[in-house]
Amino acid sequence: MKKILIVEDDPFLIDIYVTKFEKRGYNVTSAKDGEEALECALREPFDIIMLDIILPKMDGWDVLREIRNSKERKDARVVVLSNSEDDSKRIQQQLRVEKHLIKAHYTPEETVKEVEELL
Repeated sequence: MKKILIVEDDPFLIDIYVTKFEKRGYNVTSAKDGEEALECALREPFDIIMLDIILPKMDGWDVLREIRNSKERKDARVVVLSNSEDDSKRIQQQLRVEKHLIKAHYTPEETVKEVEELL
């Protein structure tokens, strides 16, 4: 069973994503802030991490930098979810982002389909 970590501070979106992925047979873990996300990501491997950028306690870019700097999880596959198209392409390339999805451009169902294409 494929494992997904969903990092999102909006409880409504977490519920939607978790429900949609679980109905498709995925094992889903969620984190509501950057510190919790980093703890989860370093504790166990995930097939993909869906990472929001604007998060409490630690932003998504800092979480991703820490993941990339870890020996065990440096090659984790990450999809960035954000509300901004202005997120630097250079940062995305440096941190090896698989895909960058702008939340406003995708329904939750479309987001799930985009992520499934990578699994």
